[in-house]
Amino acid sequence: MLLLLTAFTLGAAHAVAPDHLAAVGVFVSHAQSPREALTHGARWGVGHALTLTIAGLAVLFAANEWPQLLSLRAEWLVGVVLIVLGGRTVLRAHHAHAHPPSHPHSHSHSHPYSYSPAAAHAHRHPLLGIGMLHGLAGSGAMAAIVPLSAGQHPWRAALWLALFGVGTIAAMALIAGAAGWSLRHSAQRSSRAMQVIVRAAGLASVAVGVLWLVQTPL
Repeated sequence: MLLLLTAFTLGAAHAVAPDHLAAVGVFVSHAQSPREALTHGARWGVGHALTLTIAGLAVLFAANEWPQLLSLRAEWLVGVVLIVLGGRTVLRAHHAHAHPPSHPHSHSHSHPYSYSPAAAHAHRHPLLGIGMLHGLAGSGAMAAIVPLSAGQHPWRAALWLALFGVGTIAAMALIAGAAGWSLRHSAQRSSRAMQVIVRAAGLASVAVGVLWLVQTPL
């Protein structure tokens, strides 16, 4: 039981890695509601968990080590993706607009903030794939797979992978949902505040991406 609780806790802690938060933060800044932001976080987490589960089972049944070169290449590609996502977000920040809260007696269900339909739609689909890429990157793969080499029985190793993934999904969904809720209240004030937040998310993504490229050997 302690081992499984550790797996869940490590998975949750792993969600707050800077490159993870930078990628999901870009998508959350485009979310139309806290619920959509939470969904973004969960979708990234599912992709991350899927890759780690497949990789972990492969290591388990092939009795082999995780290829370090593959992890380094994935880490480098994560940096490129973060730069591209962040750059696009900064360039499109002017599309973000705030909508004041509706009258208390109104039955309108309009969103308190919005993004241009084309820009919002374009940022909804890649999250699963980005999560999978993060799962391949060095630290994520190692954090989940190293315990598999400690002589665990197959069913315990499978449970480890599952609970590590569930912990990552739960933590990122909660973080993204909380960020979406905060963004909702900020966006109700002004379009300028909304645009500043979106640009900040984009610049953070670019900065982390550059850092990842600098520190990852080719």
